[in-house]
Amino acid sequence: MSVPNATVVAAPAASAIVEEAPVEESAATPVPLRELALAYLKLGGTSIGGRSAVYLQDELVHRRHWLTVEDWLEGMSLGLVLPGPVGASCAMFLANLLRGPRAAAMSLTLYVLPGLLIALILAALIFGGARPPWANGAISALSASAFGLFLYTSLRTLPNSRKTRQGPLFVGLAFVAFALLGADLFVVLLGIGLVSLIVNRPRPRGKE
Repeated sequence: MSVPNATVVAAPAASAIVEEAPVEESAATPVPLRELALAYLKLGGTSIGGRSAVYLQDELVHRRHWLTVEDWLEGMSLGLVLPGPVGASCAMFLANLLRGPRAAAMSLTLYVLPGLLIALILAALIFGGARPPWANGAISALSASAFGLFLYTSLRTLPNSRKTRQGPLFVGLAFVAFALLGADLFVVLLGIGLVSLIVNRPRPRGKE
């Protein structure tokens, strides 16, 4: 009589063990806080020009390989639709992916502080009196280098558009509408973005 009772008790225990082993999704290893802080401090001191988000891609995606291009594109898209600078919004989003909300707040401070200090120093040197002759040449050189980096990172991002349905077509339409026709950025993102979402919506399995 004892053997049947033992089998009845053992069966639920085995099923409980199976049920208590949930399948977890793989997560990226968090970046050390010190390395993240140094990276954002470097970005804050070297990201020149109004396209600072491209520096985030170059540093965090291509150099350090902490994130994917898709992560950067998601942060860039979020920064374009939120009020305020695109780079700051993208920086907070990416830092949040790497270390969470507190690290994102710290990273934003380190990202903004060097530029603020440099702007104050340059304002005191340049606008405090007659502009020195070297200032115009330095500003032109920095602007040219920033534009070159923007082109470089843009070309590295372009192949990712091929992963989406009609990706190059939407890129071309957005460029024509915004850069050539002067359409409002919000209208371009809303119109072309919605069409792209519809075209790239997930398809039911078995229907290709």
